[in-house]
Amino acid sequence: ATFPHVKYYNYEKWEMEQYQQDLEKKKEQEEGGRGPPKAPSQQEHEFRQQQHIHKQLRNQQDLQRLKSTMNPHKIQEMKQQAQMQSQMVHAYKTGDEETRRKLQKRLEPPPPP
Repeated sequence: ATFPHVKYYNYEKWEMEQYQQDLEKKKEQEEGGRGPPKAPSQQEHEFRQQQHIHKQLRNQQDLQRLKSTMNPHKIQEMKQQAQMQSQMVHAYKTGDEETRRKLQKRLEPPPPP
């Protein structure tokens, strides 16, 4: 059998002890005691900032690479494919099986040679 937590034997006493402990911790932190620092150190802050900057640069470089590989024809083709996809969904929802099958065949990738 397990016993209930100590606080349930005399809850008011336990609550007062917790309150006193919290007050002591606050006093130590205000006085610059050994309490854990709430704010990260300057080095940690700088490190995180650098990591954030590097991540943004990487994302921008990836986006530039993607844009450089896409020509206007490819962009138009992607837009057309998205439009056909939405038409296929609409045909499915309205029950137009013939149109859905035609669009699905057009959207399927060509078989490998």
